[in-house]
Amino acid sequence: MVGLAGWWELAAILGGILLILLEILVIPGFGLPGVAGVVLVFGGLLGTFTGGSSAPGGEQGDLLYGLLIIVLAGGVSIVGMYFLAKHFGELPLIGRLVLRDTSDDDRDPLLSAMATPAAPVVAVGDEGVAATALRPAGRIELEGELVDVVAALGYIEPGQRVRVVEVTPFRVAVEAIADAPRA
Repeated sequence: MVGLAGWWELAAILGGILLILLEILVIPGFGLPGVAGVVLVFGGLLGTFTGGSSAPGGEQGDLLYGLLIIVLAGGVSIVGMYFLAKHFGELPLIGRLVLRDTSDDDRDPLLSAMATPAAPVVAVGDEGVAATALRPAGRIELEGELVDVVAALGYIEPGQRVRVVEVTPFRVAVEAIADAPRA
């Protein structure tokens, strides 16, 4: 940087970086400090192309050349980051750091790591016995399996016979069978 940039270019770049860091780490959102930081970094980079002896807004040819270089460098960086992200796992040295899907099924590899939910063993109208107290959540024994359920109304004691009244992907609701003897 000796002879290529004056003090104001370096101060603008460092001040811009500090403002951007302040915006990221301290101030939520993207407001005036972030915009000012981007403008300062861009202006400081552009100023480095005018030479150390000229003031801000120096020769027009140098500024246009600097602007062209900054825009082309930004474009090449964006395209390079896109291709790097797209082919990250295929790079010879970096590829060993990426986990591979070892399953043979044709599902999305990101989803294959998640367990598939078991088919519901519960249907509306099924009857079972409360294995734990339902106040309102607990477990019932239904056909030899324990099922997590929620009491539809009130408190159900262990051993009370229950009937399934609602089944959704996230909840199974039961109610006590009033005339049934306790198990």
